[in-house]
Amino acid sequence: MKNGMEVLAPAGDLKILKSAINSGADAVYFGGDLFGARASAKNFSKEDAKEALTFAHNRNKKLYLTVNTLLKNTEIERDLYDYMSFYYQSGIDGVIIQDFGVFHFLKYHFPQLELHASTQMNLSSVYGASFLKENGAKRIVTARELSLTEIQKIHKEVGIEIEAFVHGALCVCYSGNCLMSSFIGGRSGNRGRCAQPCRLPYKLCNENGAYLSQENQFFLSPKDLWGIHDLNRLYDAGVYSLKIEGRLKNEAYVTNVVSVYRKYVDRLLEFGSEHYRVDEKDIKRLMDAGNRGGFTRYYFDYHNHKDMMDYENSSFIQKNKEPFIGDAKAKKIPLSGEFIARIGEPLCLNVWDENGKTVELKSSLVEESKSRPTKQKDVYEKLSASGDSSFELKDIMFYMDENVFVPLKYVKSLRRDALAAFSSQEEKEILPYKPMDDWDVSSEISGIVVGVSKIEQLQAVAEAKFVETLVLKDNLWLQDETNINSALKQKKHLCLSLPVVIRDREIVNLKEKISNWKDKVLGFYVSSYDSLGLLEALHIPKSKVFFDQRLYTFSNRSEKAFGDLGYKNFYAPLELNEKELRHRINGSSELLVYGYVPLMYMANCVFQSTFPCKSKPESVLYLEDRQKKRFPVVNQCYHCTNVIYNSVPTMIFDEEHLDDLGMGRLRLDFTVESLEETKQILSQFSSIYLNQSPEEISFDYTRGHFKRGVN
Repeated sequence: MKNGMEVLAPAGDLKILKSAINSGADAVYFGGDLFGARASAKNFSKEDAKEALTFAHNRNKKLYLTVNTLLKNTEIERDLYDYMSFYYQSGIDGVIIQDFGVFHFLKYHFPQLELHASTQMNLSSVYGASFLKENGAKRIVTARELSLTEIQKIHKEVGIEIEAFVHGALCVCYSGNCLMSSFIGGRSGNRGRCAQPCRLPYKLCNENGAYLSQENQFFLSPKDLWGIHDLNRLYDAGVYSLKIEGRLKNEAYVTNVVSVYRKYVDRLLEFGSEHYRVDEKDIKRLMDAGNRGGFTRYYFDYHNHKDMMDYENSSFIQKNKEPFIGDAKAKKIPLSGEFIARIGEPLCLNVWDENGKTVELKSSLVEESKSRPTKQKDVYEKLSASGDSSFELKDIMFYMDENVFVPLKYVKSLRRDALAAFSSQEEKEILPYKPMDDWDVSSEISGIVVGVSKIEQLQAVAEAKFVETLVLKDNLWLQDETNINSALKQKKHLCLSLPVVIRDREIVNLKEKISNWKDKVLGFYVSSYDSLGLLEALHIPKSKVFFDQRLYTFSNRSEKAFGDLGYKNFYAPLELNEKELRHRINGSSELLVYGYVPLMYMANCVFQSTFPCKSKPESVLYLEDRQKKRFPVVNQCYHCTNVIYNSVPTMIFDEEHLDDLGMGRLRLDFTVESLEETKQILSQFSSIYLNQSPEEISFDYTRGHFKRGVN
């Protein structure tokens, strides 16, 4: 692991990138013209990127490219190889990735490329970090919701480079788990086009429809994050890279924030953490640079806190719109060397850098001086003149006979060749584009799968003989294991669903209960890399692992990447439309044909923000938007999570050509439905889909993305 701390700045265009480096950034992350999670940013052309890389590398700084969206089949096969070949050969220092298929693709074709796991992968434990490290990640970006204690545990137990957000806008939803913008307006956060519905006002209602807030409030809009007061604790926790959010922010914001963090990282590294403090004038500088409702640092110590939110205003307010004028001159990269001039032997210059790269150069035979011997100081003067090169040769050892004659033009030539060798872009291994191999895996189970979240739903499913596989949601079996026995009595295949987000405080209980039931159930549904890593640590066979909605297999490459690791049971992405699903390998996948889609999973609790926390599990509130649509909010107190569901369920089981998709399984998912509603929906599914009997749908619904998809 590296000693020190990296100040990592955002840049939406070339001008901001240069200013960020001049303001003190050690590294900058930016998006090219494809595949970035900030599609509305100006982003970089290839010409911009070339200039940026030259500018950064001449100053010994690093640049990271964002390829942190989910990619469709055509995008991977048509565009990704050529796109990344350019950046790889141009010297990009690392790539930030969300999609496991993209991760696998880049790892194969560009073996020397440094891969960083995006915060969109929602890594919340040592298990997810270990899974990604074992599969080739050099660095992980931890979930914003993690405490410093959780981050420190990952650092100590996994030993992977950690990047953590320390300043800027917070998402209220666990990253990679938000479908709210997608389902409300067709703009997917997983595709870099989030419309930020979390920044809109809502009214709060109870289960009886009574308003708990008479005025619209910003229940989903967090204050901005700042870690400036906690740099010493972040350092002690093992955070190497301090990530500043803001690829959509202007130059004034980026430069002022970067300059403050540069100042205090330098102060911390020079003087240590014991007396670390931040001056009031710099606190004011950060406030004036811009924020939403002020700042919060609560995630570093708390799971959630109502003071993290600004219920009155969600606007970004910037008082200081003048950029910080920094001037980070080209910082020469130091080289060491030895100059050898022995009479009768070739003139020799050996040069090496701090990473161990060595260049050995020789010239003509050294002659004895007939009149004026060559002086060491004259040789040093010629060797240390670096000109426009990014490198400088200062630390030189001399081994010269007393009476030698060395033409200084030879010395200059050796120096020029040595610096050129270090300045040249090292040839990187790149493999020819490899089309995806024929690959298909059929599910080991098929037919109709039903997920339930309530006891009464479990009772309703017992009467549905056509249901072949039953999935108990985590709230049912983790709180009361007798529910597992009740489900087993139905004589159906039984699977247990793991929490969508796994946090440290749940691990011991979760491991114990998985171990207790692993031989009695068909398998476990997983929604995260943390879950995959946990089940691998418990030696659960891959055939008993079933992917759920939030473990994305957006492309055939993604399916195959997981399939090559031994996984066999996937989930058809909710954001692909019918046409796109037809071009996906579906034989091993499950398709949602009915269910309220979870739009957000939040650490922040709407209930706690409204009432004193009473830990009343499975209560329901409703957020009402400006169109009077009501979104159920369910609190899962047993692991302190809120889930926001869509206002109406997704329903496609009446689609005429559903079977033509070749899905391995069809899924009905019950969440907030009552006993009677569950029975009614199961009955209509049986009549319409199984018996092909025309029948009018008796409830409001949406087709989701089955017809429209996302861009």
